[in-house]
Amino acid sequence: MRLPLLCVDDEPRVLESLENHLSLEYEVTLATSGQDGLAALAKRPHAVVISDMRMPVMNGATFLSRVRAEYPDTVRMLLTGHSDLSDASAAVNQGHLFRLLIKPCQTQVLLAAIADAYRQQELQLVERTLLEQTLHGAVTVLTDILGLVHPLAFGRATRVAAIVKHAAAKLQLADAWQVELAAMLSQLGCITFDAELIERIHAGTLTPEDEVTYQGHPATARRMLERIPRLEVVAELVGDQLACTTEHGSDTARLGCELIRMALMVDHEWIATRRFDAAVVNVMGKGTWTPAVVAAVRSHQAQANRRVVRVHGKDLGADMILEADATSPRGELWMTRGTTLTSVAARRLRALSERGLLAEPLLVALQMV
Repeated sequence: MRLPLLCVDDEPRVLESLENHLSLEYEVTLATSGQDGLAALAKRPHAVVISDMRMPVMNGATFLSRVRAEYPDTVRMLLTGHSDLSDASAAVNQGHLFRLLIKPCQTQVLLAAIADAYRQQELQLVERTLLEQTLHGAVTVLTDILGLVHPLAFGRATRVAAIVKHAAAKLQLADAWQVELAAMLSQLGCITFDAELIERIHAGTLTPEDEVTYQGHPATARRMLERIPRLEVVAELVGDQLACTTEHGSDTARLGCELIRMALMVDHEWIATRRFDAAVVNVMGKGTWTPAVVAAVRSHQAQANRRVVRVHGKDLGADMILEADATSPRGELWMTRGTTLTSVAARRLRALSERGLLAEPLLVALQMV
């Protein structure tokens, strides 16, 4: 199967030559302007793009800069003549281009550069995957600790994260993993609270002094997360979850912050009303929201209102969702309805069951994809 390659040049003869030399090894897409090149990328992702420098309306440097902003995983190369070398060099330095090729470019040199570009793209994807897996592992440890210390705060984090993950997919957010991690870590700052305060938060019985303390938990979590490399955006989203007043640097961060804030408010109403649709309607009347965010959150209702099964404590496992509060036989609250169980949380409930401290059976639902 031939790999897709996009070539952009305003001279048809140059494009024809490129296609003749490259089409045996690559599936070549041709574009005669920067705008046409962006349109081609919108229709189909291309791992590698080659662009001429001197083009009317939008030159190669501007075009490749747009590509970098909108398609960061695409490897970009610039093809230029000697007369444009000075401007092209600046474009390479400022635009983080992979390679600068000089016209006329020998076929073997061009093919070797393209092959190197595809290897670079593969390395980028591997590094990104490893980074995401490493960060997800770190987040799992942090949330498991939160679950052991404050199960009620952990439960809220899992409910909010479920809403955000579903909605982020509906919104097709780039780098959605950052928003999802921020949602899962939104309650991390609560780890500094005592158990009585956590219970008052859940019950909605905070005193004015409690409210001041509670309002500080996002900043606490932000300071913790800022120490972890590559979690800068996640830390920013966690710290801004209650107000969304920060001027975020990308649409993902801006919409992600609004999404997390709305999910937190919906979760609070959901606990009170026990109806997801009613919770969303109540929150809609408490602020100005982006219509796409509202629609994405509301679409989670199909997952939120689902059929349940009865399970004994010994059979609890990861990814099950509590459809009713997990309590002791005397009514002590262990975990709240809507909590998605991790392996650690499920093990904790199984341990309570073995000691006769868990009211059984429990109502649960399996995680829906």
